[in-house]
Amino acid sequence: MNRFEIAIVLAVATLTACASGERTNQNQGNPGSPSDASNAAGATDAPGPDATGATAVDASVDGPVDALQLVTDPFDPASCASPPITQAQLVAKFAMGATTATLGNYTFAAERRYCNAQTGCTAWSLITAQVQLEDAPYIIYMGSAGTFTADAASWFSFAYDFNAGSDAGDFGAGCNLAKPLDASPNITGCGTWDLRPTDVESDWMDPQWSGILANDCARITASTSSDGYEYQWAMLAQF
Repeated sequence: MNRFEIAIVLAVATLTACASGERTNQNQGNPGSPSDASNAAGATDAPGPDATGATAVDASVDGPVDALQLVTDPFDPASCASPPITQAQLVAKFAMGATTATLGNYTFAAERRYCNAQTGCTAWSLITAQVQLEDAPYIIYMGSAGTFTADAASWFSFAYDFNAGSDAGDFGAGCNLAKPLDASPNITGCGTWDLRPTDVESDWMDPQWSGILANDCARITASTSSDGYEYQWAMLAQF
């Protein structure tokens, strides 16, 4: 063949390849290659934006959710685990020029266990009976609510009161607040009163209260024992 005939043959071959859909460049790649498979998968993995421009979230992917759960057991220190209140935080709870601020309502609770020198102690159990103070008219009801307050003078003090039943009205006592306030415990030196449960024989017991006043809670506790029983007393407010 001469040059003209060769040129015609090449042109016809090229037109035939184009008509059949074959690619003639070097970028075609192997249809079954890993790179092509990953590109295809990537096209469907991530959802695109919707009409508003927001990208949809894949609801099938559940990440861990850490939810803080409020502990309300007054015998568990975690029920008031915040750091001690600062002076600035306590001052903020008072109205300008006020000498007293109500911090919140607390719940009174007690539990006990019986102990034997040889066999150990039973499990703790909640006391549901009334608790009597040495002053006969005064009764504390388990689970009853009282009020925590703070007073401001040359320094701060802490107080609690509760309904003492019948016609006795409210009864309570005051406590010292540490100076500086970031001590732990920062509630100490509470005025106290003798008490005993009404459902078992017991001597009068004198609980020595102490605890923590934080910005969002207050918890004071005491431990006593009488006639083979060990007692735990607690007042908890979360505010």
